[in-house]
Amino acid sequence: MPLALKNLLIQLIVPFSLILATGTLGAILLWSKTWARPSRWLVGVAIGALLLCSNRGVSVWLLHPLESAYAPAPGTLPAAELSDPVTSTAAIVVLGSGHRDDDALSSWQRLNPAALSNLVQAVRLARRMPAAELVVSGGHGRVHDHHAFLLEQAAVALGVDPRRIARLDSTADTADEAQEVGRRFGSRPFLLVTSAAHMPRAMALMQRAGTRPIPCPAYYLSNPFARTAADFLSWDTDALEGSRKAVKEHLALLWIHLHGPTAAN
Repeated sequence: MPLALKNLLIQLIVPFSLILATGTLGAILLWSKTWARPSRWLVGVAIGALLLCSNRGVSVWLLHPLESAYAPAPGTLPAAELSDPVTSTAAIVVLGSGHRDDDALSSWQRLNPAALSNLVQAVRLARRMPAAELVVSGGHGRVHDHHAFLLEQAAVALGVDPRRIARLDSTADTADEAQEVGRRFGSRPFLLVTSAAHMPRAMALMQRAGTRPIPCPAYYLSNPFARTAADFLSWDTDALEGSRKAVKEHLALLWIHLHGPTAAN
C-alpha cells in the first residue's frame, strides 16, 4: 500500500480524527429535518467517545499492554551483557520519531519529546558500550534536515563521537527501518531503542525481517503503578494523546498480524 494512503487511513481511524469527523457530520445533519434524529445520535457518540478517550484511566488501560510488553531498560546494563563480546559490540539502533522544521532551533530542541527521550536512552547505552555503533533512523522532513540527520547532530551535541554514528535517512516508516536494519546487520544482535508503546510493533517488524533486536524501550506515556480509581474521574489532553497513540499501535499490530509486516506504517 502506498505510504500516503497508509498515512491517510491512519489519520482517519485514530480517535481524535474519527471523533471530529463523527461530530462534524452530526452537526451538519442537524440542519436537516430528515436526518435530525440520527444527527443527534452522531453528536452524542462523538461527545461520549471524546470523554472516553480523554479519560486518564482509560488512556492508561489502553497503553499498559503495549508499554509493559518489554521490561524497561535498567539504569545500567547487566555485567553479564557488558562482558559478552557479542552484545558489548552490538549496534544501538534508534528508530525515528518526529521533529519540527524550525531552523532557528538547535537539533535537539527540534526533536519531539519521544525522539529526544529515545536518543537520550541510546546515548546512555552508547556510553556504556564504547565499541557499539550508533545507528539513527528517519527519512521524513525536508531534504537538508532528515530526521536521522537531526538525531545525529543531537547525539554529537550530547558527546557521541560522530565517527561512531551511522544514518538510515531513506526510511519512510517502521517497516522500511526493519528492512534496512536487516540488510545492514542480518542476524547479528543489536539494541533497539524506540518509545515503549511503539516497541511491540517495532519488535514484530524487526523479527519478521530476520533480525535479532534486544528491546530497550524509552519514553513512557503512562505510569500504571501510580494509577488510582480517581484517574477514571480525570480528563485531560495528555490522556487523549495517550489514547490516540495506543489505538494507533493496537491497530497497526492487528494489521501486521492480518496482512504482514510491509503493510504497517
